[in-house]
Amino acid sequence: MSKVLVFHDGTTAEFTDNSVAEDLVTVVGAYAEVDALRAKFTEENLVGATFDGELLVALVPVSCDASADVSENITVHFLNRFKSDIELIRDEQESQAEAIDFILMNM
Repeated sequence: MSKVLVFHDGTTAEFTDNSVAEDLVTVVGAYAEVDALRAKFTEENLVGATFDGELLVALVPVSCDASADVSENITVHFLNRFKSDIELIRDEQESQAEAIDFILMNM
């Protein structure tokens, strides 16, 4: 059994049962698959994403680490972190400032 990440764009990816949002682990057969999956890990594509049925809020991709074993299976770790409260407040302030600017420009 595996856990499924549903990205904002509707695409999905399967990860191991031991995966958590901060460390998503999967096994692929080729490095091209790593590149294709890594391209999906953007902050914008993680907004509103769900992992194992739970909504991910404020998840930020940090890094991707891939290693091959002797049987040529490639284990990939996608490391993520959740935004801090300060980052969330800053994002909210920026959104409000943009809204105010828009209102003032269209008066």
